[in-house]
Amino acid sequence: MKKIKINNPSDVITEFLTKSISRILFITLFAVTLIPLAFLWTSLSMNSWGPVYKDELAKYKLLANSLVEPIQLKVESYQHKLKILDISLQSSSLDNRQQLQTILTKFTNNFDNAIAVSLLLTENNSPVIGLNKSVADKLNTQPKTTKYIDKAVRYQKYVKKDSVSPIFKSSLSNKPVILITHHLFDKNLNKRGTLFAEIEPNFVKNICANISFGSSGHCTVVDNKNSVISHPNKTWITTRRKLSSHTLIQKLKANNSGSLEYISKTDKNEMLGAYAKIKNLGWGVLVTRPKSEINTPLNSALQNILIWVVAGLLLALTITMLVTRYATQPLKALNDKTKNITKNPKNCKPLKEVPKHSSKEIRNIWDSFANLLTLYQDLNHENNSLNSSSKKDIRKVMSDMRIKNTKKANNIDSVTGLTNGTFFVEELRKSLLIHRGEIAGLILIEVDNYKTLLSKNNEELSNHIIKHVAEILISSTRNDDIVSRYGNTDRFTMFVNDCSPRSIQGTAKKLRSLVEVSPVEWKGNTIYINLSIGIVTHEITEKTTVSTLMAYSERALQKAKSAGENKISTYQNKQIETA
Repeated sequence: MKKIKINNPSDVITEFLTKSISRILFITLFAVTLIPLAFLWTSLSMNSWGPVYKDELAKYKLLANSLVEPIQLKVESYQHKLKILDISLQSSSLDNRQQLQTILTKFTNNFDNAIAVSLLLTENNSPVIGLNKSVADKLNTQPKTTKYIDKAVRYQKYVKKDSVSPIFKSSLSNKPVILITHHLFDKNLNKRGTLFAEIEPNFVKNICANISFGSSGHCTVVDNKNSVISHPNKTWITTRRKLSSHTLIQKLKANNSGSLEYISKTDKNEMLGAYAKIKNLGWGVLVTRPKSEINTPLNSALQNILIWVVAGLLLALTITMLVTRYATQPLKALNDKTKNITKNPKNCKPLKEVPKHSSKEIRNIWDSFANLLTLYQDLNHENNSLNSSSKKDIRKVMSDMRIKNTKKANNIDSVTGLTNGTFFVEELRKSLLIHRGEIAGLILIEVDNYKTLLSKNNEELSNHIIKHVAEILISSTRNDDIVSRYGNTDRFTMFVNDCSPRSIQGTAKKLRSLVEVSPVEWKGNTIYINLSIGIVTHEITEKTTVSTLMAYSERALQKAKSAGENKISTYQNKQIETA
């Protein structure tokens, strides 16, 4: 496993400080602007939601508690109506079933949200059921009993306390209902019977509907078995969904009321919620709302702040760039001047006046550098004068030595009178030592179709052609240039020193043109000659060798020959161009 290298903080700082002054100044100024804005944004992000959540939770707790009393009063009103029915039945005979049926039916239809009101007589366990008109129309027949009545028959004598049941599915209407039970007693407190009222819990939904807080905030009411009585999702009501595992239900078991932040187990959303218990019924009221809905206006406000922060940063960035550019311009000018001196000391120009916006320290540096530059230029001028004089002396000595050497028979080509290849290689080696740092060129020349001419004619003609070319070469070169016949062949070499690549190419083109327009006259015949030329231009360094230059020029010559007759190819920067 590759280890991750952690840089020392001091090394990071050192590396930063070694960058350009423009970069250091720009980053520093921008950081000074950015850091306070970053702290401001962080503070807003961290502190914006906390107080809002706290206020929202307090409001939801208040809402949950405010719903307890209306629901409880409504259930108590239903219980009170059954007591009123109890009083009216005391003056009626309980033996007349027809009369009881009429009273219960009338009472049911005047009882809001009632599905049925039933009376179970203790004496004979005989039930009488009064139906809501809409339910009776759907059933077509009068039911004789219900499940809860059948269950109550078994405990009729023992149960004497009024109650409200958990929500269940009615066997009469197939809708969720609650059952309110009221027991009837005579003057001697003997139980006469039991009244049952099946009530649709729509009143709970209507009470919750009066509470509005956001598009997703809602109220949920559960019974003492944690089954849903009221919820925005109708399926939860019809299926009497149990919420025993709900976070707020768990809290409701331990406390009468409270509020908290939690994560919904259903959709994993972050939620704010409050709960309150309806003590007399054992029911619970839950008020919930997703955090995301509360965050939206806050995020919108923060986005507006962020837009202004970004605008401020862009403005700060622009000002920083301008200030950096304005402040570092004199230093940059000095830096460029030093680079120019290093690269091209011969063409170095004097410094202009110091920029007007320069600081005192920069003005002092500018003046000092200007004095040093003047001194450097004077010294450089003197040095160039000495170098020029020395080079002239060296070249004169080399020229004199070359003249002496050329007088030696073993250094002269017998046909052309030029120096031979051995002499050329030795002189080239010496020149490479003397002309280091200069641009030099090696020209390798070959007569086109020389072997064909030689095979068709004789050696006398071939020597005449070689001598003719040699005379043109001698007349077209400088005294310092080294021109030789390379071997007993149709090749010539020329070394041109202290000359630009363009000038060297110009020399080669001149030679080619002169030979092209100077035909050989032989025994009444005119013979036209063309040259193929390979050039290498190279800055002479310690690594430059004779073999390297000869190899490069050979490549260029072969490229020229392959391109056709009378062509020139130049090897420069590892590329060959043919013209």
